Amino acid sequence: MQGVPFKDRAARRFAHQPFGQMPWLTVGKLSIFESGAILLHPGELRETLLPRDAATRSEVTQWHFAALNSVGMAKLP
Repeated sequence: MQGVPFKDRAARRFAHQPFGQMPWLTVGKLSIFESGAILLHPGELRETLLPRDAATRSEVTQWHFAALNSVGMAKLP
């Protein structure tokens, strides 16, 4: 996988993401970068996605981090 060379990244990317990378999510005036933070955002808005009780919230959070940390492993031979 090849990204966009740093010198070719548009200024609008840097307005949303300090490294000029994708992804980012814009909701109204809110701009969120990093996949994990983007996934947590709707969870904070809906208890069905990110439960409020500590035990279930911890279970969802551990799987969230496991999924984020597993993506890189899928690229290995």
